[in-house]
Parts: sequence; structure tokens; C-alpha cells
Amino acid sequence: MTTRSGTRRAVRAGTYRQGRSLHDDGPLVLVVDDYDHTREMYAEFLSFVGFRVAEAATAEVALELARRLRPSAIVMDLALPGMSGWEAAACLRRDVRRRLPIIAVTASCDPSFRAAALGAGCDAFMQKPVGPNALADAIGDLLRQT
Repeated sequence: MTTRSGTRRAVRAGTYRQGRSLHDDGPLVLVVDDYDHTREMYAEFLSFVGFRVAEAATAEVALELARRLRPSAIVMDLALPGMSGWEAAACLRRDVRRRLPIIAVTASCDPSFRAAALGAGCDAFMQKPVGPNALADAIGDLLRQT
């Protein structure tokens, strides 16, 4: 987390922080990844290009934030401790009352992961490493479709 002094402070796993954006009216994206550096990299870049960003390190926190904050889109790692990204996507499809674009991201090379993620309710699938521009473009494409 960036403090007022500009230094970075670690975000404990299972916690949430809302990233700051120069564009306070941009769409809110929830970034879910258990690796702090990956989550923070996505959050920093997405904030830079105009999205508001909230972060979660676990699926359980992500579900609570999705219900409370009502993000415009979610970037969901599939390999999370405890509840997986697949399970979280399926829960979001059952519980959230509006169409919420979900982008699944994973480091796995298993070709069955794409079908499983889409079957669980994800709208897009990206294999890590995901470049920041590609991620921002995918979010933008999904937001234009909804």
C-alpha cells in the first residue's frame, strides 16, 4: 500500500485496500490475488490508466467486497488459498444480482483450466504472466460488452 509519504507498506493476506486513482469516477475493479506483488502491480497500473481499484488476497474477502463495493469488474486468480477462484466465481454468479464481468488469471499451463474457469462463470481467461496493458484492454472490452 502506498502511504502519504510515497513509501510502500505491505498488505496482510486476507485484507483489503482501496487503491487511489487520479480518476475518482472511473470504474471500480476488484483485484484478487494471494501474491502481494502481483496484486499490487495490477492495482498500481490499473489505477494509473483510470480505474479505481480494490484489492483482496483471498476469495472469502473478495466475495464480501464484491457484495459491499459492487465493482464494475473482477480480476480473479484461480489458485487461491482456501476457497479457489473457481469456487468464488461460481458463488458470485449465484449471489450477485447483476452481471459482473470476471477475468480469471492463472499461472497454470493446464489447458483444461480455461474451460473450467469459463464453466464456473468467468467471462475471460488469461494466463500469467499477464501484461498490464493486456489486462486493462481485457477489462475495457468486457465493460463495453455489459
